[in-house]
Parts: sequence; structure tokens; C-alpha cells
Amino acid sequence: MNRKFRENLLTNVDLFILIVEVLDTEFYDSLIRAASTIDPSSESSQVKKMLANIRFSNLFRGSYVSDTLLLKDLSLILKSIYTIVNNIYYLNIITFILTSICSYKGLNSQVIQLFFRKYRFYFRIKMRESIVGQDLYSSDNCLNQIAIVYLYLLYISIKKKNIYCFIDMNFKFSFLSFFSIYS
Repeated sequence: MNRKFRENLLTNVDLFILIVEVLDTEFYDSLIRAASTIDPSSESSQVKKMLANIRFSNLFRGSYVSDTLLLKDLSLILKSIYTIVNNIYYLNIITFILTSICSYKGLNSQVIQLFFRKYRFYFRIKMRESIVGQDLYSSDNCLNQIAIVYLYLLYISIKKKNIYCFIDMNFKFSFLSFFSIYS
């Protein structure tokens, strides 16, 4: 895997994890359980290490480390994420948020404002301002748009009920291009 492609893919996976964490604070624990269920030979400590490798392979993170991540580990994490989010609970939450965002009244909704506030908080805590760029990092509007994009991509993959669509979006969507728009 070439370096640019790898960085883009791992950034996307990390941001999908981030958006689902905003929707469900128990997601991280569920992800560890799901990965252990999909691959019984994976212990929770191994799954936590895989997640840490993904998180710290995102060059926008505060503690970026260019470490190797095996394709089978990445595949296990993607399958686990998809297994968890591919249910009616997440579909209902995401549909409600996206529908509310599309209506003018919905943008002023406390639920939507809480979702955006929580996303911006998580993003700013976990990403490095010096790499992301001060303009994007400090712009609530830009971070709200990133949240909407990832929420919509998650919605599409759940609606299609196809893990390959989810994986394909991770491969093709470029978060890095989002930065060039605002740079």
C-alpha cells in the first residue's frame, strides 16, 4: 500500500470511528467486543492495539506515529465497525440528525446543536491544530460540515446494507481533499 493511500484510508477509518463515538459513547467497548466475536483468536488487548495503531496512524492526530498495520487487522476493524453500525438503532439516529439538519428549524434544534458541539469537542481534543490548520480547526462551520459528510457516508453504507460499500467509501473518499477546500 503506498503511503499517501494508507494515510488517507487510516484517516477515514479513524474519522468514522470518531463520528460513531459521538453518536454512542459506548461504541469503543462495543467495537472491542465485536472484533473479538468476529475473530475469536483476537484478545481484547490485541484489538485495543489495532485500534491504537489506526488512531495513531492518522497524521492529523496529536501523537501521530507512522507504524505498520496489517491488512488483516484493518479488515477486522472495518468488519467490526460495520457489524455494529449496521442496525436500525444507528440508522434511526443518523436519519433523524440528517433530516433535522436538512430542515431550517432542525439546525436550531438542541439535539443537532449538541451533536455538532460534541463532534467539534471530540475533533479538537483528538486532532492536532498545527497539522489540520488553524482556520479549519477553529471554524465551527467547517467542522460541522465534516461531521455531516461522515454522517452521510455512514448513512449510505447502512442503507445499502453492504460492507463492500462501506469499505469502498473508506478507500475512495479523501478527507485530505476537504482540507484543500478550506486551505
